Amino acid sequence: VSVDGSLDIDGTLVANSEAHLIGNVGIGTTTPSAKLDVVGEIKATKIVVPTAQINVLDVVNVATVNSLSVTETVSVDGSLDIDGTLVANRESHLIGNVGIGTTTPTEALEVNGNIQATNLTLSGDLTIHGTTTTINSTTLTVDDKHIELGSVSAPSNTTADGGGIILKGESDKTLTWIKSDSSGSWTSS
Repeated sequence: VSVDGSLDIDGTLVANSEAHLIGNVGIGTTTPSAKLDVVGEIKATKIVVPTAQINVLDVVNVATVNSLSVTETVSVDGSLDIDGTLVANRESHLIGNVGIGTTTPTEALEVNGNIQATNLTLSGDLTIHGTTTTINSTTLTVDDKHIELGSVSAPSNTTADGGGIILKGESDKTLTWIKSDSSGSWTSS
């Protein structure tokens, strides 16, 4: 069968052998704007793109696949949600905020969960929020001459009272600031 012009099929098309389509093909649309233009979901057991690029213009719905393997470039202009493992064997360039464990990151990298790293190098400031910070190393080295404790918005002898350093042992060895009437002093034990 050869058709010169448009062919609209309202039902099922079965091709038991080869089918050659020249021009744009639309599924769910009568005005396809690409070689294959699908309005709706695509379900496939395997999609192979050997040497071209996959350009995802707008990811609106969540696509569920067992595996997607691309040997060249994936370009996403919009959102990309991954529920599983992402492996990048070469460079990855991410522009915008990246969220791990969150779909609404507010920083360049926002992680909702634990981070495990072999080495971590920071070239800027480090701010830690929480009640306990544990540093599990043999030696803590600080290049700066000062360690500042009790840095609050309005420091006073009252906010400094009881602050200090504790060295754990059979009995604690402490260096503690104790507030007195108008000033205070360091005590040690």
